[in-house]
Amino acid sequence: NDSPVVPAASSPMPQFEATEPVAGHSEATIRRDSETEAATAAWLIDQGAELTVNIETSSGWKGMKPKHSDEIRNCTCVVQNVQLHGLTFNNAHFEKVLTLSDLQGLMSDNANITDDFVKRMNPNWGMKWLYIPNSTLTDAALVDLAKYQKTLESLDLSRTQVTGSALPLLTSFPKLRELILNDITLKDTDLECLPEFPSLVSFEASHTAITDAVASSLAECHNLRKLNLSQTSVTDQLLEVVSALPLTFLNVSQTQVSADAVARLRERNPLCTVTHQ
Repeated sequence: NDSPVVPAASSPMPQFEATEPVAGHSEATIRRDSETEAATAAWLIDQGAELTVNIETSSGWKGMKPKHSDEIRNCTCVVQNVQLHGLTFNNAHFEKVLTLSDLQGLMSDNANITDDFVKRMNPNWGMKWLYIPNSTLTDAALVDLAKYQKTLESLDLSRTQVTGSALPLLTSFPKLRELILNDITLKDTDLECLPEFPSLVSFEASHTAITDAVASSLAECHNLRKLNLSQTSVTDQLLEVVSALPLTFLNVSQTQVSADAVARLRERNPLCTVTHQ
């Protein structure tokens, strides 16, 4: 049988775009798997998780964000996004997440997201959005993320044990548009590979050790629209370089950048919102 048409569901997660229809699954497979999927989804909601699901109704498939587990219990549904931000989840909870059939987005700031968890994530998931700050991930996790090389669009590894030396592993992700690396071990030389990210439009490296030496690398990121370098050692010298980029947002608060340099950037790029304290 042909796969059912599953309309895109809106996501509860920040900066998430509409998801793609479920693909590669027969209707019979979806119906069989969704019995377990619905039970797992209902359980996660009861634990406080926010979900985006595609659910089968009498008029066809539609996307929804159920607020109560009764809305999806005993339904035919496919979970697309799971948000666990701010929740105290243990390993048993994350085992439930691993049973989901077609997850496309995960947001969690829990230390239970480990290298082993990433290794065990289903390679058949069409993972697009992975926001996992405050986890215990190391550089080894980036090797295992290669299974989502063709689909991953957003990645947040802030306040993890991942280091900048592992960044070249991500340059082969053609759809990676957003990379958030706040408060990790990051050196100027680690960003030399940044121009090799073909689709990068948003980059954050707040509270890191980077300096004006990254200016030449950033200057080659011609598609960059959002840049967060707050709480770093950058100065007016870097601002003169990035002012040539088509930025729409720039955060240089708590840096050595002067008000005069910000004024010059705003004059050159009036469409750019600048945060500067």
